[in-house]
Order: sequence, then C-alpha cells, then structure tokens
Amino acid sequence: MSRKDQILKSALILFNKKSIRPVTTNHISTEAGISPGNLYYHFRNKEEIILELFQLMIKEEERACESIIIEDFTSLENYFKHYISVYYEFRSLKKEILYIKYLSPELEEISKVYFENMVKDLRIMVSEFSLHGILRELSESETERLVDHISLLALFWLPYCEMNEGN
Repeated sequence: MSRKDQILKSALILFNKKSIRPVTTNHISTEAGISPGNLYYHFRNKEEIILELFQLMIKEEERACESIIIEDFTSLENYFKHYISVYYEFRSLKKEILYIKYLSPELEEISKVYFENMVKDLRIMVSEFSLHGILRELSESETERLVDHISLLALFWLPYCEMNEGN
C-alpha cells in the first residue's frame, strides 16, 4: 500500500469512527503512523484528503451503477449488496455531505455533480425496475416523486438514524 493510500485509509477509519469535523491532520498522521510533515507531502490539508476520498467513493459507486442489469430480484439484491457496502465504507462522507459541501469550492462542485449523478442513476434504476416488472409502470411525475424520495432517503438516512437512536 502506498503512503498516500495509507493516509486515505487512516483518514477514512477516523472519519467513520469520530466524524469528520473533529479529526485533524495530526490525528490522521498518528493513525497512519507517519509524521505530520509526511502527510503534508501528500496532501496540503484535510480538505484535500476529503476530496480524494469523495472521488474514491464516486468511483466505487460508479462501478456498481455500471453493472446495473436488473433483470430479476437476484440481480437487484446483488446490486444493493454492493451499493450498501460502498455506502457503509464511506458512511462519514454520506452522513456529513452538507458539511463537506462548504469546505472548499472543489468539494462544493463535486458534491453538486455527485447529487446530479445520483438522481440520474436513480431515474435509470426506476426505469429498469419498471421495465422488468419489479415496479409497475410509472408516469413521469410519479417517477420524479419516487426519485426525490429515494434521494432524500439516501442523503439523510444516517443522520436520521443517529438522531433517532434509542427511539
């Protein structure tokens, strides 16, 4: 594993364990077993680490979406298993997407593109579900409402669960 990958892995572990906001580059370098100077050789700041992780998350999700051939419930189940494993691996980024969005112009742009692509992929998925009889045929307005609801669920599921812990 390269030093850069080691830093990214350590950052993701800490972000998932503690949340993104309180974790500093010093925490990340300690977790990675390197000096802060070595971390700064690879990344200027925490925002660059987050940007790189966000790009990795997008690549993993794209791999799942590229293989959307949903012909039956087994293929649907396989798709969701992969998607959920990516969701879990990058859960801190998912949970704090609204915070991340405002950290830098680059993160704001990638967050916007990420959301637009998510909506596009959801439209394709709903269309595939209808095509293969998993969902009944939907009107355009029904499809848009369903995509909106799924988008909200995807974006805010983790914060919702966290706020309702113990209820």
